[in-house]
Amino acid sequence: MPRLDLGVALVIFPEFVDLLDDLDDHLDAYEVEPQTYWLPTGDRGRPWRADLALFEHLAGRGRPIVAHGVSAPVGGSAPPDPRAVALFAESVQHLGAVATSEHLGFNVTTGADNVEVGLFLPPCPSEAGAAAAARAVAAYQQA
Repeated sequence: MPRLDLGVALVIFPEFVDLLDDLDDHLDAYEVEPQTYWLPTGDRGRPWRADLALFEHLAGRGRPIVAHGVSAPVGGSAPPDPRAVALFAESVQHLGAVATSEHLGFNVTTGADNVEVGLFLPPCPSEAGAAAAARAVAAYQQA
């Protein structure tokens, strides 16, 4: 795969969208963390929804967008939440992102009680850990 050279980019959080008219002269591309644009729904089956209006606004500004995941990493022994993966894929599509990425780490322990640890930790450097990460990456690719 050839190098993706998009120039200068800035992570655009929802709070920054109103500042883009002032920032765009300094930016060639945007990095968007789609999960920061997700809103709670109160529905256990689909706990979040994307702010599609903001995604469409960003996509319409004419800058390349790179989407970076920040809540469903691929390096743990438990696969990422399939609801999060599906919404990430939907978000990427609405953004028209030219590339995507996700953390190779984990943020949930597995066992009798799953515990969300609140930060990304490195994966286990083993064949089993690499195989688990490969399955998680494949789930993202499929979505």
